[in-house]
Amino acid sequence: MALEDNNDKIDNTTVTDDIPLVVVGIGASAGGLEALQGLVANLPPASGMSFILAQHLSPSHKSMLVDLLEKNATIPVLVAVNKVKLLPNTFYICPPNYNVEITRDNLITLSATSEIRHTPRPSVDMLFESIAFAKGESAIGIVLSGTGTDGSRGLRAIKGEGGFGIAQDPNTAKFDGMPNSAINSGNVDLILPPDEIGIELKSIVTFPRRVPLEIETTVPRELYSGILRKIKRRQKIDFTLYKESTIMRRIERRMTALKVPKVQSYFNYLDENEAEIEILFNDMLIGVTSFFRDTTAFLRL
Repeated sequence: MALEDNNDKIDNTTVTDDIPLVVVGIGASAGGLEALQGLVANLPPASGMSFILAQHLSPSHKSMLVDLLEKNATIPVLVAVNKVKLLPNTFYICPPNYNVEITRDNLITLSATSEIRHTPRPSVDMLFESIAFAKGESAIGIVLSGTGTDGSRGLRAIKGEGGFGIAQDPNTAKFDGMPNSAINSGNVDLILPPDEIGIELKSIVTFPRRVPLEIETTVPRELYSGILRKIKRRQKIDFTLYKESTIMRRIERRMTALKVPKVQSYFNYLDENEAEIEILFNDMLIGVTSFFRDTTAFLRL
């Protein structure tokens, strides 16, 4: 299906200049077709999000993914084209024997791969890392059925930039290697069957706490300090001197995942669910995309 043939189907009404485009990267491998069919059939048709898929494919076979997915899809399904700008409410598929990335200008970048393949193609990690770098908190990564660990490193990058991670429930996956690897990495916010992911995506981007809080004026000091005390008691780490805005973003993300709208309610939830303290603690320790941001300076040092 040509891009030009689908422009009339694309609903741009949910995106404005004031709202950054949310880009959802999706990674799948063996057994991914069934998961993808359940996912695209239940995507919100006017979410304003753009979806891009890296599915491990044989470079010697013509992909039928577009034909297979568009039958029940709620939005247009297209083959990704190099240097084409991402459109909202559109699902893009990376062609075989290419890696796919996006730029900060929301452009698709395809790079051809050599015949000697040492890693899966297209690389889910490469896609996720580019989305993390380009979109920051407007990045979402989804890992579906497949073998191996592709996508886990990329989810770490997305989480490190304040984005959101989702994995298919391994019990619903034909091959649970990729989902389990993602979950075990500690970088997954939600674990869901594919047909339920679309509903959650809509709630993630419309959740009222998506906008960063000014903690001094919005969150009572006693609640913020109380959460840090709970973490210190259980994990033996004191976050008191850490940057408050960063910690609040981690708290907000956990509240989003749990659909808890009030800080007081989340504070009470921590009392009733000690395991959540450990999850929040691990979320705070997620590293950024690159620790040595000023490489030249560190090499000189």
